[in-house]
Amino acid sequence: MLMNKNIISLNAVSICRFERLDSTNEEAKRLARQKNYKECVIIAEQQTQGKGSHGRAWYSQSDGGLYYSLLLKPRHISQDQLSGYPLQVAQHISDLLNTDYQIPITIKPPNDLLLNHKKVGGILIESRSGSTPDSLRYMVIGIGININQAYFPEHLEPIATSLFQFSHKKYDKNELITKITATLINFFNMNILQ
Repeated sequence: MLMNKNIISLNAVSICRFERLDSTNEEAKRLARQKNYKECVIIAEQQTQGKGSHGRAWYSQSDGGLYYSLLLKPRHISQDQLSGYPLQVAQHISDLLNTDYQIPITIKPPNDLLLNHKKVGGILIESRSGSTPDSLRYMVIGIGININQAYFPEHLEPIATSLFQFSHKKYDKNELITKITATLINFFNMNILQ
């Protein structure tokens, strides 16, 4: 699949799939500690220690959800620029779900995706500073979206929902992975990658 603008192939970013991980963001950070790490997408069918912002837990033990991290090697992004990215990424994901799937997502700033006033997804961006104050060694964009879950644990039912609970349709997770990756690559415009 090719993006307009800079004509970027998704083949440039490999996808690493796992049945079970502690956290896709944690796996991305482990990969980033390698000397010559490569940009990639990390997907897990289940997470045992999924996390949201401010150290909150993210329920991700169901294979009905999307547990996704994009590991980037930034060249022209400083630590100071990161604060606005969760909201911008949330807006792009919201636009994608609204446009391509007719799902009326709203955003609770800075990083929550809501559907019918319940949480359906979230964004968590983590990074590590590089060798200079104006550089990053890596950036990880973590995205969790409740896609095909039919139910949640009792304590989450009042506050969580899924795309399936809204539309009563099952969604193709691989299609969503491709579209989200294309959206993020287009947003970051690939010029931050080596």
